[in-house]
Amino acid sequence: MWKGNTENAFTITIPPGAKVLKITTENTYVNEFVDPNLPRYIGVTGGKTYNMRWTTVEEGNVPEPEYWAVQVYRYNSSSDFKEWVSSYAGDAPEGAITTNIQIIMSYSASINGVTPNVLDY
Repeated sequence: MWKGNTENAFTITIPPGAKVLKITTENTYVNEFVDPNLPRYIGVTGGKTYNMRWTTVEEGNVPEPEYWAVQVYRYNSSSDFKEWVSSYAGDAPEGAITTNIQIIMSYSASINGVTPNVLDY
């Protein structure tokens, strides 16, 4: 449904009949390293358009200690936003940078049967 990595605003429209979105990254190591592990499942409303922002994978500036963070936010305004994914692990003593690792949002009939971790109807 959507694949990318951006701090900028964008929209996604949930297809009719979709009730749960699966969010993961293209990198299995990152998915298993961060806590909570990915994928994460988001309860959504089919046919609704969501304003998104801060859909990123970050890595620590230095290799040791290791640090990874995955963030996905639905964002309408500074007072109306919802954290869909905030998974991270490790320590970033010298800060972190946004990587090129892609975040993947998908849906299917089998994904609809998964209990969501986050509800955003």
